Amino acid sequence: MKKFYNSTFSILLLLCGLVSFIACSNDGGDDPDGPQLKGDSILVSLTQASRAKVGQDLNGLLVGDTIYYNLVIEDPKAPAEADYTIALKGAGEASYHRRLNRDFTLLIGKVEEGDTVKDWQQINEFPYTIPSQGKFLLKYVTKMDGTFIHDFDFQRRVNGKPNSKITHQFLGFNVLFIEMWFEDCTVRKPSGGNHSIHRNDFYFRIKCGDFPTDKLFEKNRPDSPNKRTYSYKIGYDGRVCPGTFQGGEPCCFFEGPQKKITAPDVENLVVSSLVININTTDNSMSTSFQYKDLKLENRRPDAPKKKSTKQ
Repeated sequence: MKKFYNSTFSILLLLCGLVSFIACSNDGGDDPDGPQLKGDSILVSLTQASRAKVGQDLNGLLVGDTIYYNLVIEDPKAPAEADYTIALKGAGEASYHRRLNRDFTLLIGKVEEGDTVKDWQQINEFPYTIPSQGKFLLKYVTKMDGTFIHDFDFQRRVNGKPNSKITHQFLGFNVLFIEMWFEDCTVRKPSGGNHSIHRNDFYFRIKCGDFPTDKLFEKNRPDSPNKRTYSYKIGYDGRVCPGTFQGGEPCCFFEGPQKKITAPDVENLVVSSLVININTTDNSMSTSFQYKDLKLENRRPDAPKKKSTKQ
């Protein structure tokens, strides 16, 4: 596990694929028909579920998106009074965004007939007690951007006391923050009886966290053995706008037509598509994110003021 946590770019690209590992650890040599022993391990699998909203790319979530994981606990020889605990290693730490109800909200629900969940329970502290074995859904609601790596411990309890070995599971995903806007650009100031000339410049900014463990868009260092490039392709108003960018920095992707006195009105306030590509010089690691229907914000001086949400 230490090796996993110390890895940087290659692991982050694996996380872009939302890698989830199935850990089914069990000590061999036990009588399959015998009673469950205290030293036995429970069988746990944790895999990404396919539920997603329309246009959501599970390779790169946005702040506020929801992601689901299938959780299956199997313990066929457990006594009737057994329950199970789930604990998050490093809970409350900022690294890898393990702050419950600050970086993310987490809910759990028992899967009923028809693969439906009727009752969601919010997890507000760890360890959390799961009353029985079976099939569940974990529901993450993202609240901050960054790279999330969460390592869980599962264990059986009997009469409130640990009664099995610990089974480990971990999952990881990236949450991106994307903002897109347009602003006034003065091409020529008024002078000598000539009117000023203006246009709209269109920008975006992308980042993936602000902590030292958030390295998805890390800048290349002089000693980096494998340089990375970050490129984009934006579809807007019938145009395709390609280019390169740096994480966390504003990038102008389109310069609009010019007009005297004031910039032209912007009718289309939706970017139809955004594709982000991350590549290395030897092409050993690459990944991409895709988004649709991103809203453009008007940041011109004459933009309508936002309504106050105060009562």
